[in-house]
Amino acid sequence: MTRREEPGEPPISRPAFDTETWVRPLFALVAAGVTAHASYVHQRSFALQGGADRVSASLWPLSVDGLLLLATLGLVKQEIGAGRRAKWAVWAAFLLGIAVSLAAHVAAAPRLEWRSVLVAGWPPVELLLHRTGGRRMALTAPAAAQVADDQFGTECLGGPGSFEGAVSCPLLPA
Repeated sequence: MTRREEPGEPPISRPAFDTETWVRPLFALVAAGVTAHASYVHQRSFALQGGADRVSASLWPLSVDGLLLLATLGLVKQEIGAGRRAKWAVWAAFLLGIAVSLAAHVAAAPRLEWRSVLVAGWPPVELLLHRTGGRRMALTAPAAAQVADDQFGTECLGGPGSFEGAVSCPLLPA
């Protein structure tokens, strides 16, 4: 049943379609899928070359990428009150996972020439770049506005929840 507008009432507004709300997560999902596939294939090949049987070689990539996934979640969900030791442990697990993954990818390259190494080594490098620089990119406009409001006051963005003028604000904290 639809509500009829009465004379003098403002029209019912529908939220505008925001392409960034759909495009960014869609491309992030596509990139994650491509990276996951390449990572699995390269690490499985590496494990087979290292003498693992077929079942172990099929499970080994899940171990390495599982560590990376858990460490990434730990980095994303780090609580403000978490101790230094916990933060270092999560970062150490993340960097160890990146190092093992990168080594496996490069070792699985068909030839040790720059093109093959670049193609094979890209998935862990992409994850590292996303994790270390992606926080600023991953903030949506409302979230970035809220962070800026909290950190620099509402005058920075022209009011609470506004995103206009964000380029004139200081860089958001990482």
